[in-house]
Amino acid sequence: MIIKDDLTKFANEFSTELLKFNQGLEKEGLRVLGEGQISTYDHAKDLGHKLTHPYITTDYAENLLEFISPVYNKDERLMNFIEQVHLYTFKNMHSDEVIWPASMPAVLPEKDFDIPLAYYGESFPGKLKTLYRSGLGYRYGRSMQAIAGVHFNFSFSQSFIIELFKELKTHEHLNDFQDDLYFKLIRNFRRTSFILPFLFGASPVVDESFLKNKQHNLTKLGKNTFGKEFATSLRMGGLGYTSNAQKSISICYNQIKTYINTLEKARLTSYPDYEKIGVKVDGEYRQLNSNLLQIDNEFYSTIRPKHVALSGESALQALNRGGVEYIEVRLMDLNPYTLGGINEEGIRFLQHYLTYCLCAPADVIPADECETIDENFSTVVTEGRDPKATIKFRNKDMLVKDSVGIILEEMESLLSCNTDLKNYFQKGIDRQREKLANYDLLPSQRMLNAINEETSFVDHVLEQANILKAQALKMSEDEKLFMELELLKHKSFEEEARIYRAQSGDFDTYLENYFKQIRIED
Repeated sequence: MIIKDDLTKFANEFSTELLKFNQGLEKEGLRVLGEGQISTYDHAKDLGHKLTHPYITTDYAENLLEFISPVYNKDERLMNFIEQVHLYTFKNMHSDEVIWPASMPAVLPEKDFDIPLAYYGESFPGKLKTLYRSGLGYRYGRSMQAIAGVHFNFSFSQSFIIELFKELKTHEHLNDFQDDLYFKLIRNFRRTSFILPFLFGASPVVDESFLKNKQHNLTKLGKNTFGKEFATSLRMGGLGYTSNAQKSISICYNQIKTYINTLEKARLTSYPDYEKIGVKVDGEYRQLNSNLLQIDNEFYSTIRPKHVALSGESALQALNRGGVEYIEVRLMDLNPYTLGGINEEGIRFLQHYLTYCLCAPADVIPADECETIDENFSTVVTEGRDPKATIKFRNKDMLVKDSVGIILEEMESLLSCNTDLKNYFQKGIDRQREKLANYDLLPSQRMLNAINEETSFVDHVLEQANILKAQALKMSEDEKLFMELELLKHKSFEEEARIYRAQSGDFDTYLENYFKQIRIED
């Protein structure tokens, strides 16, 4: 049964104690040198081994840092962790490097393939991770993979879900109820998530080096800088994390089983254009396979249902085994004016917005509405600040600004009968209304306001990077966390060495067995 109920009638019974949130961040950031070029240094050994370190690793490129937080239910503890990991990294990386605080990359090399793949060592799991990234490079180009963002992992407290389960009495089993509850949230997210790039998007422009050998419709907006006058988040548009091939994957967010089956089918279906790349050419692997998705994580989505995976288990396998444990919001640009890529204001708003997505009614999404959802999102990321830009919202043609205003009003309505929630969330709503009234407060507009014929995108962001690094280096160390990071650094090398010593056979056999192991049977 799909939950369609309007849960706002229960909102006056919510409390911040019951409505505790479990949350974590995955924050990416390029290492960049003093003139604005991406760094050519290897990942610093003083940070630990990136294959096995739980908190400090790399994403696609060798120079694309990724910080992964533990789960916290206190905003201030989460922000302290992310900021302290930045401080620790600054103290252990090359002194002439900064961490690029914007989503769109700094100055890229002349040749796309000079962007270095992350190297995870000679163990078979390490080789698999590097090979997967090689495949992404061949399929989409390496420059696309140099884009950074911040992912927000989120779940409601189990006690809160249990209370709703008892109250609604719509399902016989708690696990089924939880799956349907989170998919209800996801459907509302899909319908309304254009509000996030509008309010928080911070990538309206790119450096000219990003556009080499690319077809685009951007215009020159400043020194060495191209973009769109009214864009909010080019990262989430056609030049960013998109795939024409993946448009053939008709993902259903109506039930967990259809979602899993659709992704698994895409993971097992060969794609002609990827067959042309080749899997193993002249004895060297180029990609894991020629399928539409090498692994399920290759699917570029703005939100994912997740379950914590066991060792050797794929993300989709874990979801199939345990159901939805949490969701991952993947569309947030880095805020270039904050150290952690997001601040407490952003986190608090996401909590409120996701609670709203849980509470509002959400019928199934038919195929024709999927097209409208995608068109709305595309309009907002490319033209969102245009006063005349319209989208089709609630079956009406409506100005983007008015649509955002309606969502903010509906979010605030959750607070009207609940003093506890009002005290917790009202300031965030007020702040977003200020942005709606004054576009200069939007991060995308702030970025554009700083760029002119004398100051490029790279100039502006490099200045911000140096400011944030200086601010971080003035912070006091969290001694307990720094001791833990030092311990994890040594443990990560020991664990990688253990994995390498324990393996046997050859990589071809390992790869064959891996794909047998992660296959989901009907």
